[in-house]
Amino acid sequence: MKINNKISFLVLLVLSIVAVFTFADVKKSDNNVIAATKVYSEDNLIITVNQANPTFIIKLKSNPTTGYVWTLKPYNKNIVNNDKHEFLPAETKLIGAGGFEQWSFQVKPKAFVLQQHVKLKFVYARPWEKTETENVLEFEVSFVK
Repeated sequence: MKINNKISFLVLLVLSIVAVFTFADVKKSDNNVIAATKVYSEDNLIITVNQANPTFIIKLKSNPTTGYVWTLKPYNKNIVNNDKHEFLPAETKLIGAGGFEQWSFQVKPKAFVLQQHVKLKFVYARPWEKTETENVLEFEVSFVK
C-alpha cells in the first residue's frame, strides 16, 4: 500500500513539474513575440523591417468621438498585409476621451528578395468630408534581410 502511494505521489510530482515548465515556455515565447514587434507612431515615420521579425505596428493618437478617424490609403498589398486594425481607448473613463488607432502589419517573404520599400499613407479626417490635406502621415517602410 505504501509503495502505491509513493508511486502515485512521484507520478503526480513529475506531471506537475512538466506542466510548470511547459507553461513557462509558452509564456516566455509569447513575451518574445510581443517584445520583438516594434511599434511606430507619428514621431517615427521611417520603418525598417528585417526578415527575422517581419511584423510591425503603427499606433496613432485618435479621438473618434469628434468624427475624425485615421484612414489607411491604398498601398502595395503584394508585399505587406494589414492583419488587424483596432481602436484602443484611453485608460480614463471620461466621456469623449481619446485613445489610439493601431494597425498590425505582416511583411510577406517576397519583400525581402529584392531591396524594396512601401509607403503607408494615413489620413486623419471625417469620412464624410472630402479634404485630405490637414492631417496626413506617410510612413516609409524598408525591408532588409
